[in-house]
Amino acid sequence: MTVGWTQERERSSRTLLQLMTWLLLGCGWRVGRALMVPVTAYYFATSSHARAVSRAYLTRALGRPARWREVFEHFLTFSATILDRPFFLTGSRLDDYEVAVSGFDHVVAHYAPERGCVLLGSHLGSFEVMRALAEEHQRVKVRVLMHEGAGASVAFFRGLNPTIADKIITVGNTGTMLQVKEAIEAGEWVAMLGDRIMRGDKTVAVDFLGAPAQFSTGPFVVAALLEAPILLCFGLHVGGRRYEVVFEPFADGARLPRAGRDDAIRAMVARYAQRLEAQCRRRPYNWFNFYDFWGDFSGGGGR
Repeated sequence: MTVGWTQERERSSRTLLQLMTWLLLGCGWRVGRALMVPVTAYYFATSSHARAVSRAYLTRALGRPARWREVFEHFLTFSATILDRPFFLTGSRLDDYEVAVSGFDHVVAHYAPERGCVLLGSHLGSFEVMRALAEEHQRVKVRVLMHEGAGASVAFFRGLNPTIADKIITVGNTGTMLQVKEAIEAGEWVAMLGDRIMRGDKTVAVDFLGAPAQFSTGPFVVAALLEAPILLCFGLHVGGRRYEVVFEPFADGARLPRAGRDDAIRAMVARYAQRLEAQCRRRPYNWFNFYDFWGDFSGGGGR
């Protein structure tokens, strides 16, 4: 299974996030927001591969050929979440933002000091707004399971908030699974992304936006082994300083029988893909996997 997204993601986002953060911290949010458009336009004009995969994805999500202005809107939404990220990382109060939360009763229902859960997200919208929301309520400690790859983006934002290092569990270390287990048993929530494949991951092909796509079974296997409940989360940018945070119950952490476990895991992956698809159709410009997710560029044309 190729994991070429690790290099592509670094190339496609590193320069943009550095430029946007420099503008933001140097000039303030409003000026940074105004300058975001020409900076994004430059990135749009010089990133042919990202344009192509964005267009292919949007064609699927919109159910018709995507237009170039819609691809540009996709890039702008990505830039907007990057623009806001330093605020969330440097302790800016969420009072500066309008955050509509749905499903928070599920957060309350799943919270237990003696047992954590898996908070399963995606590259849909902003994960930082959800982490900031959890920290503001000061009830739940969120640890993020993260692939650091070349690490440029992570290192950059660690410079803004050094304490972020304590909240990251790095994928691929010999002690990764032990750290996850200890966090769950300590009542912490371990955040994972379900729409990325790490090197060595077992995958299954399930339907996603009208065609088979490979998804990792990793988050679901981990949750099953630890008998941890799974809560879905989506932090969707809806314009300006407005976000919509959605929580959905997904799995109750019940033990899976050994017989038929693979089928049960596959069914969970398929159900996750369905929920991700529903949110992609609701907020199509929020999905930021700028690589060829289906491996075929068959999204079609546009104008």
